[in-house]
Amino acid sequence: REGPGTNYAQVGQLSTGALVTVVGQNPDGSWWNVCCVDGRSGWVINDPRYVRLQGTPSDVPLSSVPPAVATAVPSTPTPPPSPAPAAIGSNCSANADNLFNSLWQRHRTMIGCPTSGRRTIQTIAEEVFQGGHMFWRKDTDEVYVIYDRNKNNNANLFEGQWTTNPTWKWDGSAPEGIGLTPPSGLVEPVRGFGWVWRNFLNRETGPLGWALDREYGFDGVAQVQTFEQGFMFKGSDAKVYLLLYDGRFFAQ
Repeated sequence: REGPGTNYAQVGQLSTGALVTVVGQNPDGSWWNVCCVDGRSGWVINDPRYVRLQGTPSDVPLSSVPPAVATAVPSTPTPPPSPAPAAIGSNCSANADNLFNSLWQRHRTMIGCPTSGRRTIQTIAEEVFQGGHMFWRKDTDEVYVIYDRNKNNNANLFEGQWTTNPTWKWDGSAPEGIGLTPPSGLVEPVRGFGWVWRNFLNRETGPLGWALDREYGFDGVAQVQTFEQGFMFKGSDAKVYLLLYDGRFFAQ
C-alpha cells in the first residue's frame, strides 16, 4: 500500500516467497516500508503469517509516513422531491349541486370532490328531539342521528357531531314504545326511532333527550349527494347538512 494502513491505496501485490528489501518501518513497527513491489516502493503489514523479516527489527530505520488520502466515496444522488399530492377538494371535475354548493364551498377541503350528482330519496322518516334530529332512509335502511340542537336551550347548532351504525336495524319490537311518561310537551319516540333511542342512545338521559313531536314520513322530498369524505343531505326542512365520515357535521 502507499502508506502504513488499510486506509491507503493499494500499489501492488507480492507473490508467495517473493524477496523485497525492507527500507523502513512506521513508529509502532506494525508496517514495513519495502522496495519494491511491481517497481514501486510500498508498505506491507508486519504480520508473521504473511511476512518474515530476515534481520533484527530494531535495525530497521523509521520511514516518514505519507499523509493518508481519503478515498472519495460517490455520493448518493438525492432523488427529486415527489410532487405534493393535490389538496382534497381541489381540481374537482364538477361542483356540488346548487342546493349544496354554498355549504360545500366553505368545507370542500374537508369533504372533497363530488362522487355523484344530487338525487332524490324516495322515502324518509324524520323526528326532531331536544338535542337534534333522527332521519331514516328507506332506500338504504340507514338511521342518521345529528346532534344539531342544544338540548338545554333548544338553540339550533350548525356544526357538531353526528352518528350512524349499519347494525341499527329495528327488529319490529315495541312499535308503540314502552309506555314512558315524558314531561309535558315532550314525546317518547316509537317504532324504529324509539328502538334505536332506547338501545343505543341512552334514551332521555342521552344527548338527544326526549322527542319534541312524533315522527313524520315524506316522499320525494329528501335530497342527497355523495363526496370523497362524506355526503350532503337535506330532509323536509330547509336546513342542509354536510356529513363527514369522521363524525363531524356542518349545516346551514
